[in-house]
Amino acid sequence: MALRGIPASRPCTPHIRSNCTEGRFVTCGRLEVEPRRAATAATLPARDVTRCRARAGQLEPGQALVVQFTRGPPEQGGECTEIRVEAGECWGLDSDGDSYDCLGRCGIGCQDPSPGLCSNWSRNCLKHDICSYYYNSRGGAVDPSCGWAFQKAERDFLEPCLTDMACTLPGYNTKAEVCQRSLVGL
Repeated sequence: MALRGIPASRPCTPHIRSNCTEGRFVTCGRLEVEPRRAATAATLPARDVTRCRARAGQLEPGQALVVQFTRGPPEQGGECTEIRVEAGECWGLDSDGDSYDCLGRCGIGCQDPSPGLCSNWSRNCLKHDICSYYYNSRGGAVDPSCGWAFQKAERDFLEPCLTDMACTLPGYNTKAEVCQRSLVGL
């Protein structure tokens, strides 16, 4: 498993069958938070959509979570799937070439290293990243599998990170800061 942004072995999905690890995605209720991480880890239920402005909706770099998500809105009773992850895992490209690095950062992949940029991080964005990767989603808010998660994550994405840093993780946004963190001895 990744540790504080170290690139993790990307999980296999129905769409990704090579260069991946089988068995990371399972039916909800089968995974538990690792006992050695119980003090800082948590389970993120599919129905939990707490915004990043609230402490309960925020992430910490490398925070361990069991993330649950459903196909379609949870209230519609879609199949629930879960995975044990760490905020900031870097899975590389999916089957269509979309970046799944910096999981939990609101937006596609990692932040561009240009000056003057900022990023929000949230549990909603993490849930959407994972749902989108698993179902190979397309269409944002109208995607039948993960559109509901997109709509919840979008609220956190739109928080004004340049003027209100409630949802930011300073120094933990670019590929070098997150995915290659261990390689530079940080």
